[in-house]
Amino acid sequence: MNKIKLLIGAITISLASSFTVFQIVNWKIKSDYSVKCSIGMNGSTFSGLNAVILFNEEDPERSKITASIDATTINTGNVEMNEHAKEALNTLLFPVITFVSTSIKKTNNGYEASGNLTLKGVTKPIKFPFYFDSKKASALFPFTAKEIFKGVITITPKDFSITRKGTPDLVTIELTIPVTK
Repeated sequence: MNKIKLLIGAITISLASSFTVFQIVNWKIKSDYSVKCSIGMNGSTFSGLNAVILFNEEDPERSKITASIDATTINTGNVEMNEHAKEALNTLLFPVITFVSTSIKKTNNGYEASGNLTLKGVTKPIKFPFYFDSKKASALFPFTAKEIFKGVITITPKDFSITRKGTPDLVTIELTIPVTK
């Protein structure tokens, strides 16, 4: 009888230890993020980023990203160009740009979030490649921990009804988003 109990206990421990539970982390955006795009002579930036990033690098299929950015915050470095960009984006009617992931998967170069990008009231499916850099602190370097999401995507403005004269055929958007737990 004791042998059976020991055998059942050993099987239970063995089975329990073979299942690993991955915790999805709700990442908080740090204030030193950057959202850059290739509009204007020297590029442009946006501020006003809000996001819910539920992500685990070991289990990306269960992860989810929902993000929005205040389109009225576009800064080209030139007041007149800022107004032209806001007009092209029609920020009076569409002040927010949003992305909602529908799936996230691991790739050879990091990860890819598939989802819906809404820009100027037009929603299109996109694939957004990114990587997650998670430098862990060590006993020797306890202040080196740093988690950061980075990604670059290129969109076609015409796909989002952005047709103002002078709008480039392609716009590259680069995100660098430091996060904390």
